[in-house]
Amino acid sequence: MKKAFWGILTIIMLLGCSKEELGLFEKGFISVNGEKVVKINCGYELNMDSIGMGKANWQLFDQSQKKGEPDYGHLHARLSGSTDSKTNKPFPFSVFISNIPGYPNIYIDGLSPTENGNYFLRVPIEAHPDGPVYAEYYVTVNTFSYNTSCTRLKADILIKSDRFDYEVRLVYSGNTPNDGVEYMME
Repeated sequence: MKKAFWGILTIIMLLGCSKEELGLFEKGFISVNGEKVVKINCGYELNMDSIGMGKANWQLFDQSQKKGEPDYGHLHARLSGSTDSKTNKPFPFSVFISNIPGYPNIYIDGLSPTENGNYFLRVPIEAHPDGPVYAEYYVTVNTFSYNTSCTRLKADILIKSDRFDYEVRLVYSGNTPNDGVEYMME
């Protein structure tokens, strides 16, 4: 009986550890062109009601953080949610990805839904005499959901841009307790 149990457990672990899927005990990851580059081990909800930004905000880290004292050196993603007025479905309004070894940070703020169900953002990045140079971001949201208290997040987001020649995927599924930080306007 013990051998059968360990055999089944081994098969489940092998099947759950493909390059682009969550492993058996894995909460999340960031991949570039299908290769996992960072493991996401914990997420925290940021209650920003006090500064008018609501509760649908999260930070994702590679290791657990002390409540009220996050170590931003281990922060790899920050998300904020909004609701599509046409479909009434939640979507990531902003996606910030940082501290990925060998890759520049990605700051996307103000995504807009498109007619095909994906999301888009075009932002000026440089000024030139002939006019501004823009960056375009194309975001496919495979999954984005959370409970009403924002203490559980499920996200699977794929980012492409004309500014880089690779795809970045952010995946997270797990609890997101409050981070314990008091947010105030200064």
